[in-house]
Formats: sequence, structure tokens, C-alpha cells
Amino acid sequence: MRKPQIGKPPLVSWTVQSTLRDDVADPHAHTAFIRTYTEMWPGRYGRLAHAVRARDWDQAMDAALSLRSSSEMLGAVNLARLALAVEQAIRSRQLHAAGMLLPGLKSCGEDTMSVLLRGPNAAAEPTGNRF
Repeated sequence: MRKPQIGKPPLVSWTVQSTLRDDVADPHAHTAFIRTYTEMWPGRYGRLAHAVRARDWDQAMDAALSLRSSSEMLGAVNLARLALAVEQAIRSRQLHAAGMLLPGLKSCGEDTMSVLLRGPNAAAEPTGNRF
């Protein structure tokens, strides 16, 4: 087992996942929610990346907010943190800086989707994520 890096948030907070599962009160609905979130990832990332590259401030902000809020709700801690960084760059009208964050966001998102689909037992497995 890899030693966790101090100060680095996990890809997924299983505490948040547990709370969400309890709030939903239906294991099938919780599983469907995770599946929907992971299926929407490519489109969410693509929409954000396209808006940033097109210098579409409004669409970029909308996409970043959507990604951050849905990630927070699902417990995708690191992805939410990176989406917030992109959001802050957009809010500051620094789309170049936001664009520089996209590769890390994409990598983190892919790792996060993998962990979410594998479930809580994957928390101890190394993912190659450096965030």
C-alpha cells in the first residue's frame, strides 16, 4: 500500500458517499447516480475545455460551476478542488490559466471516474494520480 501524501485530498471521500447513500435511501438509486455522474464526465469535461478554448466566458463559467458542484455533492474531492481552481481562473478572466489546468483536470477526472466505478474498496489502491 502506498503511503498517502500529506495535504493532498483523496480522489473520493467515502464519508460523503456514505452520507449521500443514506440520504438517497435506495441503493439502486445511489448506484444509478454514480453511473450517471461517470457517464456525464466526458461531456462535462469536453464542454468546459471547448468553452475555455473558445474563450466563451459564460459557457466556461457555467461548465466549471456544474462540474465543481456535482463533484462536491458526490464526494469527488480532488476533482472539485481542481474545478474550483479552473472556476477561479475563469472568474478572474484568465482563460489561459484555466486552459493550463485542463490536462490535470482531465487526468484527475479519469482517475476519479475509475475509483467511483470500482467502489470504496478501491480507496486503498494506487491510481497513479499525482494530485
